[in-house]
Amino acid sequence: MNILRYPNGEDVRLGDIIDIGEGNGPRVRVVIIKYLGQAAEGFDICDWPTLDGILCQEVKSGGLLELSEIDPNEDSLVQRA
Repeated sequence: MNILRYPNGEDVRLGDIIDIGEGNGPRVRVVIIKYLGQAAEGFDICDWPTLDGILCQEVKSGGLLELSEIDPNEDSLVQRA
């Protein structure tokens, strides 16, 4: 499993807000980092046995999205946790 990093080399952290659309959204909050065994309150890593990377929750709609990599051309850190 790869450690996910932003284009500037910083590691992804629980609670970070990421724009996953080239600056056009949607914005998501990191709620599980599987390889670190970290989960935000209300989330359980055991509920995501096939997750390979991180689980994010869309800030506006609450929808969930799995990311196995950070695309340096599309994804950017908006707010550090």
